Amino acid sequence: MDVSLAILGTGLLVFLAHLFAAAFDRASIPDVLPLMTIGLILGPLLGWVSKDSFGEIGPIFSTIALVVILFHSGLELKLSDLKNSIFDATGLTLVSFIFTILVVMLVGTVWLGLPLIGSILLGFIIGGTSAAVIIPLVGKLDILKETKTKLVLESSLSDVLCIVGTLTVLEIASTGQLDAGKLIGSTAASFIMAAAIGVLLGFVWSYILSFFHELENAILTTPAFVCIAYSFTQLLGFSGPIAALCFGITMGNIRNLELPTVGRLFGIDGDRGDKLKKSIAGRVFLAVGRFLNPAAAKEPLKTDQFKALSSARPTGLHWIDQAVIGELVFLCKTFFFVYLGICIHLQDFKQLWAGVIMTLWIYFIRILAVKTTLPKETPKEDALNACILAPKGLASAVLASVTLQYGFPYGEVVQNVAYSVILISTIFTAFLVFLLKQKLPLEPHNFMLRKYGAAKEAEEPA
Repeated sequence: MDVSLAILGTGLLVFLAHLFAAAFDRASIPDVLPLMTIGLILGPLLGWVSKDSFGEIGPIFSTIALVVILFHSGLELKLSDLKNSIFDATGLTLVSFIFTILVVMLVGTVWLGLPLIGSILLGFIIGGTSAAVIIPLVGKLDILKETKTKLVLESSLSDVLCIVGTLTVLEIASTGQLDAGKLIGSTAASFIMAAAIGVLLGFVWSYILSFFHELENAILTTPAFVCIAYSFTQLLGFSGPIAALCFGITMGNIRNLELPTVGRLFGIDGDRGDKLKKSIAGRVFLAVGRFLNPAAAKEPLKTDQFKALSSARPTGLHWIDQAVIGELVFLCKTFFFVYLGICIHLQDFKQLWAGVIMTLWIYFIRILAVKTTLPKETPKEDALNACILAPKGLASAVLASVTLQYGFPYGEVVQNVAYSVILISTIFTAFLVFLLKQKLPLEPHNFMLRKYGAAKEAEEPA
């Protein structure tokens, strides 16, 4: 492809993505839908671009997209909201996740003839909901803040379940063995250690940020540090995505925590520079300074320099950092969903119909999951929105592409069906949101959720 045409296409894509986002804000239509449509047109329909055109960049970009979206989801997850809504959100996540796996197992085994391990793998991949679609969508819906929090929490928690579950099933499929005790122990250890690393690095970075905010052109340091945290955790043999998520949760809540200054943390409170020189922090500080500027390091440490170091407190992200990270998420989402549309194969209509059947069943059992977990005091409008907000998205797509890299004979089928479910569920969500906003009746939703809001209406005076 000509370089000029590639640059032109990139510019047009970013420009159109912003237009789609504006349309999404007004019409409550997920903007990933037109992006995937562009990919479908460029790839399977016209054949101008194929996934082979991206070479090894595709899988690498998939991993980066997963890290960014998980980190951004963590930033949105506030501890106060977590405390108030965690019980209902966890219940909804688990019930919906388990129901989805059971349905996918049945359809995958009976309709597609997948082995049981392949059907279970597909179930874990598409078991969660899409934070990339739900987080911006719930902000535009007229529902209670508590319900919005539960749906955002569900999308974040289900991403974790998708990742942990998929990686676990991939390990079983690779080794051909299932040692339940060892499996549970290694999974728990990977989860706990990755979470601990993510939280610890989040605290460390929050202290460092108090200095980096004084530096010019340091806006991209946080996204870079997230990538470092991910890679460091992966190299240690733990879950990098979990570390990225917990890093985001820490950074998103750091301002609300009472944490000590650097001086209190290392026991160097005061105004005397010689006390700093004798401390661990001081030695590190002076060693770095000697390396960066040997001439300045020979000068006596000034009192104001010591005060600046010892009085530093952990800080959260500046609004500029948040804006840049938000734009990075937007760009990752834009290019990845176009790439996803390019990767979808439409030649095998049996796999496409399997995606349709799975999506219909997933949205039906979603009603049962909502009815089982959300309290009956929830307004009926909120319960209806919770039922229709079950699209699959970025995490599922990335995991499906990762699965193909393992070389299983059913890997391509799992990926194609997962992509089909992502596309169809996004279309289905957009359609149902439109119907609900137009006050059109939804069945069997209205019948099955008829008791929701009844208790609140009974309490109101006639």
